[in-house]
Amino acid sequence: MVNRTPIPCIYLIRNKKSGKVYIGKTADLRTRWKSHKSKLSRGCHSNVHLQRAWNKYGAKVFEFKVLEYVAVEELNEREEYHIAIYKKRNLSYNLTDGGEGNAGRIFSPEHRAKIAEANRRRIVSPETRRKMSESSKEQRHSEETRRKIGEANRRRVVTEETRNKIRRQRQGVFRII
Repeated sequence: MVNRTPIPCIYLIRNKKSGKVYIGKTADLRTRWKSHKSKLSRGCHSNVHLQRAWNKYGAKVFEFKVLEYVAVEELNEREEYHIAIYKKRNLSYNLTDGGEGNAGRIFSPEHRAKIAEANRRRIVSPETRRKMSESSKEQRHSEETRRKIGEANRRRVVTEETRNKIRRQRQGVFRII
């Protein structure tokens, strides 16, 4: 097995036909591209504009490129910089200004009401509920894995910025994460 060290970078997914781009940041480029491609191919990407373009034009029209390699500490700043350039030209698929992932996407009260209504109308059959229950039981971690996760979480350092974000979320700001 080849041991490869992930390299943090800013990347883009470019629609060669329209010139529009999706800018992103990652610490592991190969895994991130596989994730985008998988979600786009299955029609479940979180960026609806990018997903619609992928559905309309097909995979062959899109290219995945590295814009720049950067230090992890600079990822947010550099992502914001590149998104701003393409948004000024109206060539961006990005839904936010960057730097935070989908966490910066805030829904209006009307949009939240639509989501709530759609969830209330959702009907899940007893058979589906049974399958979901069985599936969740199969996916539980072993005692050893849970112990390791607990130890890792106890060693984790949470910055003041992260604490403030959590505080804001708990105060009722609805954000996609």
